[in-house]
Amino acid sequence: MFKTLKLSCFYLFSYCAAAQTSLSADYVKALHESRERMFNEDFEGARAAAFEASRIAPNDPESYELFSTVIIADLRRKLGVFQGERVRDLSRLDGLTDEIGLCDQQIFFGISKALQYLAKPGQQDDERARFLLARLHANRLWLILQILGEHKGYGDYRNARNIAEAILKQDPFNARVLVLLGWINYSIGSQGFFTRTLLRLGWVTGDVQVALAYFRRAVSAACDRWEKAEAQFSLLSALLSEKQWKEAHELAVGLSRDFPANRRLSEQAQMACKSAHCPLRPHVR
Repeated sequence: MFKTLKLSCFYLFSYCAAAQTSLSADYVKALHESRERMFNEDFEGARAAAFEASRIAPNDPESYELFSTVIIADLRRKLGVFQGERVRDLSRLDGLTDEIGLCDQQIFFGISKALQYLAKPGQQDDERARFLLARLHANRLWLILQILGEHKGYGDYRNARNIAEAILKQDPFNARVLVLLGWINYSIGSQGFFTRTLLRLGWVTGDVQVALAYFRRAVSAACDRWEKAEAQFSLLSALLSEKQWKEAHELAVGLSRDFPANRRLSEQAQMACKSAHCPLRPHVR
């Protein structure tokens, strides 16, 4: 198992290096800056960096995927919901119409760029482009189902899930795909009984426990800082939502060391510790 994981990481590093050779250093730097700022909850800075990335490489879908991801994360923060939850009071969306429209626009641009790339001769099986296409479809599903509270997005669900599962068969240790499948499962599985029943009629299903298993696998499989952070933040959000306080506390403490500017991590660690009845530690002087 360990040897297989090491081999998978080797192939992943080789794949990432090959993918980035066709991307400019400035583009990769802008993407990294956007992720760093997003994980530290500097969403304005993350947006600016993602926009700069799209300016540098307007035909690459990753900047649009990242831009829409940043907007969705910011909307969740403003609306006070965890990633798997749905906005119940739609009046809270008042004043956020422009942001929602911008997010939808970025998703549309990203899907268009990914499809254009995959339509090129010899590129139909490109793993990076296929993953980004799946992630963009998932972002639109989350925007529709969780933010707007609409029982739609069946096509986006099927596209995202089918592509992600196909990639995972070829690359079972792909951490970003594991995270994506985790959120697809969690977003559906965490809905109320009535919503889950309606979605099931459209063959849209998900399971919370399966989602948690995907997130934990992703944390173990991650081979670079950004993959690791994405997997850990995803697992933390689900653990907090599911009130699994002990594991959430340990994870939040570790993440707060990696992203010290993210003040909410300290708050989440304290909340989880209090809920899990952690023993008080003596002050270090």
